[in-house]
Amino acid sequence: MWAVNSSLTFEHDSMNPDIVLSFRKGFHTFVDPRHQGSRICPSEVSEVHIELTAKPDDTIHLLHTLTHEIGHALGLHHSPQKNAIMYPF
Repeated sequence: MWAVNSSLTFEHDSMNPDIVLSFRKGFHTFVDPRHQGSRICPSEVSEVHIELTAKPDDTIHLLHTLTHEIGHALGLHHSPQKNAIMYPF
């Protein structure tokens, strides 16, 4: 979604990534109890971690969560518009 709707390009670079996506169990350094499956991990590289112990309602919810969290990794903040992907859920 972000590549289609912007001038950004994405490529795999395991040696020098700008954003790291991971799916792990119990890795997170900070857990926000208001948002199950959503985590903040301080780092020099933008990191998006999906907690494997969190059970998303469905695949669409997981896709929405990933898109939202990648938006944060790109520097976007929450939107006040309820239909926006960056609206806090």
